[in-house]
Amino acid sequence: MLSAQVAPTAPAPTTVIFIVYMYLKNFSIHKNNNNGNKLLYLFLFCDTMKLLDRVIESKYFKEALEKGEVLLKNDKLGMLKLVKVSVEKVAELASEKNMTIVNLLNHYVLLFSEMIKAYIQGTYRKIPTKTLIKILAVLAYFVSPFDFIPDVLPLIGFTDDLALVLWLFNSIKQEVDEFAKTRE
Repeated sequence: MLSAQVAPTAPAPTTVIFIVYMYLKNFSIHKNNNNGNKLLYLFLFCDTMKLLDRVIESKYFKEALEKGEVLLKNDKLGMLKLVKVSVEKVAELASEKNMTIVNLLNHYVLLFSEMIKAYIQGTYRKIPTKTLIKILAVLAYFVSPFDFIPDVLPLIGFTDDLALVLWLFNSIKQEVDEFAKTRE
């Protein structure tokens, strides 16, 4: 049972942000336009705003929040599909990479997925609507191929996902603790 496992020691979101900041300060990537390809610019100016704030304010996370609201209101099957895709993606990452970021993502994505499944099955209904929407939004953001820092970037691609997952965990810790008590 997942809740019986000891959670890996999670760095605070600010620690993750600092590491990303040190690595990405004024980082930019562009494609050459020789073949008529669109120019792709990724500017991360961490001097002016924390990474987490920029991710939360990004169009990608706003779209994920909207998706979370729609799924919760109208689509239990869609919620289960999102959980399934999230678990599959994190399992695939865990099998390919043995990195702290992936291990943390694995633990928390599985925990949040377990909470959503328990809610849908009716075995645990004490999760507030706002919390459910946040969980669904973070899972939707995690599985999306388009997000603030593209997942295909080596070493740094999942830092925005991890920052969101840790932010979510810290913001719903009380609900997670209550849920864990019912699973013991």
